[in-house]
Amino acid sequence: MSRLLRWLLTPWFVLGLLLAVIVVAVMFTPVQPIGYSYPRLTTHAAAHGGAMGLYQAAERLGWDVERLERPMRHGTDSSAVYAVLDAPEPLTSSDVSTLLGAVSR
Repeated sequence: MSRLLRWLLTPWFVLGLLLAVIVVAVMFTPVQPIGYSYPRLTTHAAAHGGAMGLYQAAERLGWDVERLERPMRHGTDSSAVYAVLDAPEPLTSSDVSTLLGAVSR
């Protein structure tokens, strides 16, 4: 091996290079402005903030998936798994009560 290659492969050079890459990455990482709010997490969107991939992956794994887009006034199935991602409107006390009732059953 040449002297230059041996010098480039020394632990101090590799560590220094890694440190320099980390510093440059931190300096150029974009920062969200103050007050920025992330978009709502929804299974209808595949873009940033979307959970369509999670929905489709669960569906392809053979699980019965369903989007519940109606109020939970009619009761819930106690053998189902419910994931409330980020509701556009806050859950009402009756919705929370229905979900907790399904959990306790």
